[in-house]
Amino acid sequence: MITALAHDASHNRPTQFEVEVIIDGIRQVAGYTARKTKNSLIAVALDNETIRAQMLAALPADDNSAPCYKARQGWTLGNTTIRWSGGTLRHPA
Repeated sequence: MITALAHDASHNRPTQFEVEVIIDGIRQVAGYTARKTKNSLIAVALDNETIRAQMLAALPADDNSAPCYKARQGWTLGNTTIRWSGGTLRHPA
């Protein structure tokens, strides 16, 4: 007797990668993206209005640095880091 295997609702669905923003040592989830690129990281963080406002408010007044990207750390701007958290979210198609 052959039995068909049952699959849950997340089987064969696109994976979304979690983007976290750390501002002054406080970690927050900014959102999720299907692509794992450095442009996706910054886009997700800046598209979230609450996160964007907190990032701007936390920038030191005398900070004139430019955003810097390193593969292991993600984006750094002043006292803010935008990186992959390692978490994922699976959505139904």
